[in-house]
Amino acid sequence: MISRFVVIILLILAFAFSVHSQDKKTNVVYLKNGRIVAGRIIEIIPDQLLKIVTAENIVITIAYADISYVGNERMEYYSETTDSTLYALGITYSLFAGLAFPADEFGNTNHPSAGYAKTGSIVGAEVNFPLVRSLYINASIAMVKNAVDEQSFRLNGLPNTITSRIESWTSFWVMPGLRSETKFEHVTMFASLNYGWTLVQSPVIFLSGNFSALTSPSNANSQPGYAVTIGGTAFDHFTFALKYFHTKPSLPVTVMSNPELLDPMIAHPALPSSSFFEQPVSIYSVIIGFSF
Repeated sequence: MISRFVVIILLILAFAFSVHSQDKKTNVVYLKNGRIVAGRIIEIIPDQLLKIVTAENIVITIAYADISYVGNERMEYYSETTDSTLYALGITYSLFAGLAFPADEFGNTNHPSAGYAKTGSIVGAEVNFPLVRSLYINASIAMVKNAVDEQSFRLNGLPNTITSRIESWTSFWVMPGLRSETKFEHVTMFASLNYGWTLVQSPVIFLSGNFSALTSPSNANSQPGYAVTIGGTAFDHFTFALKYFHTKPSLPVTVMSNPELLDPMIAHPALPSSSFFEQPVSIYSVIIGFSF
């Protein structure tokens, strides 16, 4: 009880002192989880909460139970002694998952570069390193899987006498970039632009008929790609975002079969042939995640 009374008195004194010394000093609230919030205390409700406005003019509400103690320090001392601590506390990590929607040629079924891709899934992780105020260096890694629309593939001219089985597209995205944030009381809105390395793996295609079989094996190609993200983080932990990915790999297509038995099948325009082709991969994804 005594310690609580002392903390309340210190908060009130810090608040009163800040009114008369705003030009020289700042209130520094030290939290029990190790974080530090600096600014000007504008409201205190004993035993409940305090409100502090930061240099960016953001009002932050802090629960009384989360406070370790409150100091009233000169800004130059604060900036010199807490830069490294604040930098470490400013690094954020997040894990995310969601739905991946193919776009443009990648999800098309009537295009020379049609990917026949269906809605798939995405999982990934991000880390953000503070650069300057509200600007971060962002590093993102993600894996996306999109099944192939076999029915559309068949309707595009594949004879009914041929049985098909097609696996999924798989893509990996490893991308550094920049992220900008705008902070509100309970939500932080952000936008990021990433450019980096992508690896796209084509699906395996199995076709059989007329007592023979044809296989188009999986191939992979690495190309540069980019991603754009717009989203937000609620209550410092819950992330929601819309991501757009794009790359354009050049994939080899190789047909392995018995030529004598498969001549009629190989001649069919809907079947793959031995060549290279550019396959644009465009994906919109809706994700949710957890940040810490």
